[in-house]
Formats: sequence, structure tokens, C-alpha cells
Amino acid sequence: KKLVRDPTLITQADWVTISYYLFNMYVRTPAFIESMKQNFQKMTEELNQMACRMMSALQKARGEGKNIPAPDISPSDSPRCTMDEWNKWAEGLETEQGRLDMAAAFYSNMIDVAQYIQRMSLFILNAPSGLFFITTDTPLILLSMSSDSTLGAGWGNADAFAIYPLDPKHFMAMFYAGPATIRGKTLSAD
Repeated sequence: KKLVRDPTLITQADWVTISYYLFNMYVRTPAFIESMKQNFQKMTEELNQMACRMMSALQKARGEGKNIPAPDISPSDSPRCTMDEWNKWAEGLETEQGRLDMAAAFYSNMIDVAQYIQRMSLFILNAPSGLFFITTDTPLILLSMSSDSTLGAGWGNADAFAIYPLDPKHFMAMFYAGPATIRGKTLSAD
């Protein structure tokens, strides 16, 4: 109600509450889970292709009698799982339990993401008289302003841009613009 009636009444405590609410709205939707599933599957496909190219290059070099030294990798740089383990995990995303596990894993980042959200500026957009906003079935959308895409968008990225409908007449846009501020604007029909 404060965001719609008078955003200047939002306190820091309100903004902390809002940031946790927005995180929940972002992570708990089927659209987010499907998007993350697709991103991880695309990443898995790219990792598998990269591993195949590396193996081919290694086999070719060995066939030519070349000695390829092992890379100097510290324990902190070593992979946390094998490609087989990664592929098994990615295949599990096709199951309902796999998707739920993936969504649940994002909750370990809740505090960090909420703190990023709290640093964003809010812009409350008011619909012109007699008009309303039309929204999608995704309540909260996070985009990269540089690519205008959800792919690669992240709350901690400087180009993060999030939009969230408050009600049919009010829309909230969030982005990084210096110190966090709250502003409002009534749009024209144009």
C-alpha cells in the first residue's frame, strides 16, 4: 500500500522486507525454474562440447607423440564435480524433484540477493488516467539492461533491471543508480 499510495513513506525496515519478498517472487515461479533449467542445460551442453574438443586435441597430440604437461591447478581451483556427475545432475532437472531441488538451492543465496535488491533504486510508474498496465504470468522479471535479455541477468550485476507490477495502475522498476532512492512518475498515454 505504501508503494502505491506514497513511496516516500517506505522505511529501511520496509525495504528489507520488500527485498526478501521480491526474492521469493523471483525464485518461486515456474517461469524462473524453467529458465534456470534451460540455462543449466545449455551450460551442460557447452561444457560437454568443450570437454570433447579438449579430449580430441589431447588424443591427437598423444598420437603425434607430443608430451602435454598436466595443468598447474591448485586444490581451490579444481572442479567440484566430474563431468559425469554434472551430466547426471543436469539430467535430473527434467524431473519435478530435480527442479524443486534446484529452486531450493537458490535459497542459500537469499540473504546476499536481498542485500543487492536493497541497494537498488525504485521507480514507481503510474498508469495514465483511464489506462492500465498489462503484465505476463511472470510476476517479477530480471533483465540485463545491456543485452535486454534475462539470460545472464543477475541481481548483483551493475546493469540489472527488474520490473514488478504492484497493481493494474502501478508498476515498479528497479535498477542501480547511485544511492538507493524511490521516485514516482505518471506516464503519458504516448
